[in-house]
Amino acid sequence: MRLIANFHGLRSGFTGLWITGLWLLFSAILPAQSPETIKLHDDPDSPGIVKRRLTATVTPGQTAEITAWDGACRFGLELDDRSTVYRRSDGNLEWTVTLETMPDTNRLVYRFDSDNLVFYYQDTLSGFERDSLDAERPDSVIGSYAVYYTGGRGNYRVHVGGRIVTTEFRTGKVFHVYRPRAWDGRGDTVWCRLYIDTTDGLVSITVPPEFLAAAAYPVTVDPTFGATAGGGSNCILSSFCYGNVNSDYQHTASGGETVDSLHLYLKSYESGDFAARAAVYTVDIGDEPDLRAGQPVSITGTGATSQWYSAPCSIEMADGETYTLAAGECTNGARVHYDDGAAGSINRSASATLDVAWTATAQYRDDILQVYATYSVSSGTDTLIAARRRQMIIGQ
Repeated sequence: MRLIANFHGLRSGFTGLWITGLWLLFSAILPAQSPETIKLHDDPDSPGIVKRRLTATVTPGQTAEITAWDGACRFGLELDDRSTVYRRSDGNLEWTVTLETMPDTNRLVYRFDSDNLVFYYQDTLSGFERDSLDAERPDSVIGSYAVYYTGGRGNYRVHVGGRIVTTEFRTGKVFHVYRPRAWDGRGDTVWCRLYIDTTDGLVSITVPPEFLAAAAYPVTVDPTFGATAGGGSNCILSSFCYGNVNSDYQHTASGGETVDSLHLYLKSYESGDFAARAAVYTVDIGDEPDLRAGQPVSITGTGATSQWYSAPCSIEMADGETYTLAAGECTNGARVHYDDGAAGSINRSASATLDVAWTATAQYRDDILQVYATYSVSSGTDTLIAARRRQMIIGQ
């Protein structure tokens, strides 16, 4: 079978084939041939604020379109009459393709187009990630794609004459496309291979041929588009600190800017409070962290549920100086979330602490660590608040 894509900006994930009964988890089945808009975002609406606001508009058997930030980015997919789309109770979008008999090919191909999105493949964990960072990457994330908006990596809020206009991008992550899974009529399951070809505009799902040959039909493949904003993997940065060296994630300050809070996406399996630290650094001529601006900020939390945690600070930035972020010093099992991203974007410090002077090493990682900063700007008699939240990338 062949599906054709025309989705627009959303974070999502593909999963596998369907087992009868599990659909009870999903909360909304779209009426046949009737376009319906489904809100998927995990950010509450606020007057005067443009948030991520993931939205899917689906015409069953024809097209599905997902948009974010009021259409600033998009991803599109064309459906067929074997496709059904559901909104799961957790806010994610589930799309199933049912194969009533053994197909002629084990490769399902979807043509897609997108605007202002970049797709980062999530490979298996490296030995360093497993052994030195105690990293976790769920089976559904291995072989998946993290999708980021290319047009904005921060929040911007303007107060002028009592009028407030705000756009919030956080780290710029839009959605996550999870590894597909296949299910047959007996309940047997298998992981499938997902490949997103951004050059030719093709999404391919390959089902193992031996599974299809032995399956009890019908067989269902159910890609899932995940709406959660955090990274799909996590690790403990207790012995290492990483600083961003990717100029796309650095900020050149203008007059009157002050960092007023830092944010990390965290969890811990240990009881009691946990903590991780983040810091702001100036940048040297090689785009690596140089000198720390202000003191490191300790960000604390509790529990095994991943979420954003933040801590206030007051770090003035000099006009014309370029700044970047660094993180580390995890205690009590604090796990920092991240996605695999652009190559060689984060440098590892020779020190296990966020020292005043960064000591660069030859060790780089490729991933996007889920950390951002909020910046406030004062200008004349009006107040301009630009909450530019910069993500940091780990590289290998």
